[in-house]
Amino acid sequence: MNRYFGILWIYILVLVAASCNAQTKEDEKVQEQVANEEVSVTYFHFTRRCATCMAIESESLKLIESLYPDHYNAGKITFLSYNLDESDSEIAAKKYKISGQSLLVIKGGNIKDLTKEGFMYARTNPAKFHSELEKAIGKL
Repeated sequence: MNRYFGILWIYILVLVAASCNAQTKEDEKVQEQVANEEVSVTYFHFTRRCATCMAIESESLKLIESLYPDHYNAGKITFLSYNLDESDSEIAAKKYKISGQSLLVIKGGNIKDLTKEGFMYARTNPAKFHSELEKAIGKL
């Protein structure tokens, strides 16, 4: 009986070690993808904003600064915030066909719209929002 428990423990340890290694390789792959191209996280909002709207902006910037500090400081990842009530935002809004609050992750010609995820998670579950944003940055 003890022999079976010993084999079971070894099997569990191997699985845990493999899953930790896979996560590290996935994180490295995301970092490498980000390093190869410029990424823009772009947030469109109005002057009057609710707590969720402000959380989308602050949590997006927090993730970028903490997860990709070198890329952010080098300008490889940018965070842009446009107030749709101001005339200087019109060009960007027209370019991306934006008429309301929106969160876009833009890399080259690819655009991922994270507006829904932002409103669902930024204020109530920031960790989930960070995960969704990180995936979007890595996929583009």
